[in-house]
Amino acid sequence: ILKLGYQSCTQLNRAKASVSRSTMDWADETTWPKQEFDILIGSDLMYEKSSILPLVKVLRFYLEDDHVMTKRALLVEPVSRINRDAFIYAAFKEGLEVEEEPFPGMDDFVLLGVTWSG
Repeated sequence: ILKLGYQSCTQLNRAKASVSRSTMDWADETTWPKQEFDILIGSDLMYEKSSILPLVKVLRFYLEDDHVMTKRALLVEPVSRINRDAFIYAAFKEGLEVEEEPFPGMDDFVLLGVTWSG
């Protein structure tokens, strides 16, 4: 996914395109990278129901106060993931908007686009 993200950035002819990854503990804000992101990409993040609220808090932290509405998170989840509805509801309560679409070329996955709706 990171390789595709980088290709997309370079095809848009952006003068400065970079793709990076980070490791963090969703429940510990001190581990969250202190940098700006245009796009957050994640996959298979809603495996446990207990991870939903911390995930939503991380997304809100990075997406809120986006007055020009250009930041977004793209999350890929299996169609069968039962916690997806709980995620969508929790995200809505935190001021996030979630759009769900089929994942291109993979019928057993969905793509969730998350933006700040504040």
